[in-house]
Amino acid sequence: MRKPGEPEQIMGNEIRSHSAAALKFDELYSEYKKSRFSTVFAYGRSKIHDLLLCSAKMLPVAERILDVGCGTGEQIHLLRQHGLAVYGLEPAEKMRVIAKNRNPGTDILGGSALKMPFKDGSFDMVLAVEVLRYLHPRHQEESLDEIRRVLKPSGIFFATLVSRYSLDDLVYYNFQRVKSHLSHSPPLYSHFTTPRSYGQLLLKHGFKDIQWHKRMSTLLRIVYLLNRSVGQLLAPKFERFENRILRRKFISLFCGHLVVIAGIRKGVTI
Repeated sequence: MRKPGEPEQIMGNEIRSHSAAALKFDELYSEYKKSRFSTVFAYGRSKIHDLLLCSAKMLPVAERILDVGCGTGEQIHLLRQHGLAVYGLEPAEKMRVIAKNRNPGTDILGGSALKMPFKDGSFDMVLAVEVLRYLHPRHQEESLDEIRRVLKPSGIFFATLVSRYSLDDLVYYNFQRVKSHLSHSPPLYSHFTTPRSYGQLLLKHGFKDIQWHKRMSTLLRIVYLLNRSVGQLLAPKFERFENRILRRKFISLFCGHLVVIAGIRKGVTI
């Protein structure tokens, strides 16, 4: 197990890193709009977004949705296109500027999941897409308490996590850590988990009816990373088979994206 370091240091490093990468994320989403098979990022996001839209549309009432760590505002834009009222929270200033320009008239505030400027029970749904993975375990627990606080009793929590055995993520993460060490830049942090261990954490913080969804196989991610053109060629042909194999329980240990959907009252998840 990696020694995580100080929670505040980790958060500060990640906020600075994401602010510096704001334009890069904007470029990645531009590629995504051309084709969901264009890059490994685009394909992975498309799988998450399909599930997100399905989840949001099936809520009994979806008047208010909060995107925590909304980045450049793409999830906000997607949900607004389907008539949903979405609010954003983003600590990285450059990300937040792009998100506001992308979503004029939308409330996108500075801040993080550790202390959210909203009243108890404000939202029907809270999103945390590629957010929790960057938080120290202590900050993750604090964030789960805050997310639970701002959710309505019938609310839904939708989040992505990283599988402990997602080999491509693990290799890439360690490569980047070595690179950071050699360049004397701040070390990166990423939290790897399993449905069992994170499910126990969610139960501890009052979440119920926890459902796990596997999105994108490690094999296809590796193909994209080795050769983007081959990934673009194989992904449309491989997708149907991939969807079948991802239904197998043990595959959740190796998939590229772990998506969890949970409620705070029994019988309200989809």
